[in-house]
Amino acid sequence: MSSQPSDQQSQADTPQSPRDLFHKAVAMEQEGNIDGATAYYRFCIAVDPTQAQALFRLGNLLVNQGKARESLPYFKVLTLLNPEYVPARINFAIAYKKLGKLTEALEQLQAGSEYEPDHLTIWQQLADGYRTAGQLEEALAAYQKWVSLAPDDAKAIHMVDALKAKLDGDYKAPERASDAYVASYFDQYAKSFDSHTASVLRYQVPLMLKNLAERSGLMGGENLSVLDLGCGTGQCGAFMAPVAARLDGIDLSPAMLAEARKKNIYTGLMQGDLVTEMQKLNAHDYHVVIAGDVFCYIGDLAAIFEQVDRLLGPGGVFLFTSEALTYNEQDAGHSDYVLRDSGRYAQHRHYLEGLAEKHGFEAEFFGQETIRLEYGKPLAGWVVVLRKSGD
Repeated sequence: MSSQPSDQQSQADTPQSPRDLFHKAVAMEQEGNIDGATAYYRFCIAVDPTQAQALFRLGNLLVNQGKARESLPYFKVLTLLNPEYVPARINFAIAYKKLGKLTEALEQLQAGSEYEPDHLTIWQQLADGYRTAGQLEEALAAYQKWVSLAPDDAKAIHMVDALKAKLDGDYKAPERASDAYVASYFDQYAKSFDSHTASVLRYQVPLMLKNLAERSGLMGGENLSVLDLGCGTGQCGAFMAPVAARLDGIDLSPAMLAEARKKNIYTGLMQGDLVTEMQKLNAHDYHVVIAGDVFCYIGDLAAIFEQVDRLLGPGGVFLFTSEALTYNEQDAGHSDYVLRDSGRYAQHRHYLEGLAEKHGFEAEFFGQETIRLEYGKPLAGWVVVLRKSGD
């Protein structure tokens, strides 16, 4: 949440003055006594309904407690008292977004942009909000404004590419997301990744790959050498750990690798670009390569398949998922892959089958499944098991 406003009203220095009540509330909040702080902020506002600092901090406190609906009246009063105070507009919008009221959130952000047209957080919130609302032209303009204010911001740059690819059929999107974008995104996401994917996204990829590994006869031994591409926190690696004498992982995000390390399942963890790190490994050193929900950040998979082919021994198995692109997708044309307005890549089945054939893989399973939810709706993906020729 944004920082607090300065209170322009002087208060009488009496035991029950709004100023004393406010300072008591702040002290309680800093001590971690949230219930006490909430009560004193309310008391302060009851004594003086125009106490700006108390209105702002109580609104923030309620949002942080998961009580966004209760925060709305306080932000409303504050924006009426001080309509030009942009942090209040931003946090008002955050409260609305948590309640699923995206239209109201965007209205607050738009109002804030009129008062401070170069406020970076406003444009960050507007860009993501417009995209979520499906207002892609407005989202593109907001991301471009974001880039103008923060020229090196990897997310904004990536999303400009994604939306241009969606809106302009002649625009050539990059073949993969930048290392800076992927690493920064997952560094921020690492601490909450496991809980969020389970409770909100209903993430199915690790379980799907585990079931396919069992179906392919991989779960009966204990001496497999396994490489986990884009290992993240270790969700996919965990199902292979019981049968792996060696389990190595590669990921771009140091924070995700730190979470994976806590699981104590990996023999080695490498931080860096997948292809670059794979090139450092010995040929035919692995029985299994897994890549769960990784290719959504890489469009062109030619170099990945080349390295998987090199690293797997005869009869080795490649298990992976990718977002499913179909020819009836409006913006897909006849592409092998596209960069969607979500900022993620999707591959067509014929493209994946062509790469498999080129490198001598046979498909043991190639299915389309719901791999997770996106904005509450099922997202289709390819779930694939390829086996390398035994020659």
